[in-house]
Amino acid sequence: MEKIDLHIHTNLSDGELSPEEVICMCIKNGCSKIAITDHDKINDYEELSVKYGIPIISGIEFNCATKGMHLLGYGIKNIDNVQRIINALEEENEIVCYKLIDALYSSGFDISVEQVLDYMKYIGIPVLYLNKKHIVKYLLHKEYIRNVLEAYNKLIGVGQKFYYPIKKLSKYEVLDIIKSNGGVASLAHPCTLRMDDETLLKEIYGLMNYGLDGIEIKNRSITREQNIRYEEMANEFELIKTVGSDFHSPYLDVLGVDVSEDIYNNLQKKIKLSKR
Repeated sequence: MEKIDLHIHTNLSDGELSPEEVICMCIKNGCSKIAITDHDKINDYEELSVKYGIPIISGIEFNCATKGMHLLGYGIKNIDNVQRIINALEEENEIVCYKLIDALYSSGFDISVEQVLDYMKYIGIPVLYLNKKHIVKYLLHKEYIRNVLEAYNKLIGVGQKFYYPIKKLSKYEVLDIIKSNGGVASLAHPCTLRMDDETLLKEIYGLMNYGLDGIEIKNRSITREQNIRYEEMANEFELIKTVGSDFHSPYLDVLGVDVSEDIYNNLQKKIKLSKR
């Protein structure tokens, strides 16, 4: 058994710590191997891996158009190409963010596009296109919310007063992006799909036809009973298994999952095969 974490978010998306802060915390917590999987953002972490002496897989988490479906991409070879695709989508969704900020301002929030951008510059986060994650960080800074989850549950999430939907890629488009750019794809926290086992099995089988490689079997939102079922599903379909804390906040989450070293080794083998 060893402690690894293959599902981590930093302040480059909706996490609260910088990549370096996350890496240092991982080392402190005894994580021997990690993957950084920011939402719709991917970076090359080779330099930080060498600097801190810890294996880091460059990953990404895509929020798909299908409700509750998130797909993780690991070891993507053509990082620049994937980021270009994401940037084109974010450019389109930036207009939605302007509308969201206007709505918040009209309701009494001390917020403007300029204020959000200035704050991002102040905390060292480069902004090519404004997105909802930047707005959430600013709302945290102004203490309108206590954490990221509260922002979505009380303000900008589905069904809330300030919900403004953005365009998302379909699950098939996401799988194509991951696979065509040399990556490995895993279904994140299947429980958020809220499907019964039979429906979920059919969904996984359908995704496999488009290149799905694995299933996340352990995550902070996955119960022990679900963990057992997801592991059985992975075995049935001969898919790799991924695990992670889904870390966002040092105040809410704990980095690292105790699992067999085969989890990481099998993922690495799959990544190597995908790059041939």
